[in-house]
Amino acid sequence: ITGTTDVEVVAAGDGNGVVKYINLVPSALKMPADGSKNVMVDAYVLDENHNLMQGVTVSFTASSGGLKGTLDAGTQSDTSGQVTTDIYGKAGMFLITAGDSTLRTITVTASAGVGASRVTENTTVQVVVSSSSLGGSVSGLLAGQKVTLKNGTDTVEVSGNNPFTFSQLVHYDDTYAVTVSSQPTAETCYVVNGIGTMLDVAVTNVQVVCSPNKFSTGGTIAGLSYNSVVTLTNNGGDDLSIEWWDSGFTFPTKIISEGSYDVAVKTQPVGQLCFVVNGSGQ
Repeated sequence: ITGTTDVEVVAAGDGNGVVKYINLVPSALKMPADGSKNVMVDAYVLDENHNLMQGVTVSFTASSGGLKGTLDAGTQSDTSGQVTTDIYGKAGMFLITAGDSTLRTITVTASAGVGASRVTENTTVQVVVSSSSLGGSVSGLLAGQKVTLKNGTDTVEVSGNNPFTFSQLVHYDDTYAVTVSSQPTAETCYVVNGIGTMLDVAVTNVQVVCSPNKFSTGGTIAGLSYNSVVTLTNNGGDDLSIEWWDSGFTFPTKIISEGSYDVAVKTQPVGQLCFVVNGSGQ
């Protein structure tokens, strides 16, 4: 039962106290085999008019594992598997693995009522692996470059465009967040699908995408006469015309890290001779 609903809670045996329905609501459909996280199974008891019923004894059974009574204030608890509905018409018990790490499906049964009118309802909870691996793939990483990834305190260094897996397993239902802790020297990497909650299967779809760093090529110009224009070129292309009033320039095309640049005069201004200083390098 979720949301806000106008309901009436009636006491068992007040004239409307015939159990007609039981709604079983587990807090989760899966639980880890190591028993670190239990599942709360709540039974909502209703009469023939769909009113929630207080004071009804509900018997719980489990096909395996164990049942543990709740310790919530105002709720009767009994490890024998019987709980009385509270003022909200709810009775609940914890389902535990009871030390059995076998992967299996546990059926929880709740019943209430008397004689032929007794009502029974079932639900299932799956016992799954407690921890799974976390990994993915790297793309765009240049030869000789390395990137270091991090999830919590666990790190992994990846060389080249290879798959990766963190050394530490991630527990079922725990969150993970993969980030780049150390960038390559000549590239920038970012993570896709790096945040999530671990399910009962290995995560292999974390993607690390890398691309080369790029830098602008530019400089200053001096001595250009009034109304004059000089045209520069970089690496034999990427032409750039500079007017007489310009004091500086930047080529529109950026160059990747460790890439070469070679700036030269392509077209001289009328009546002048321009030359380039420090025009080539990496």
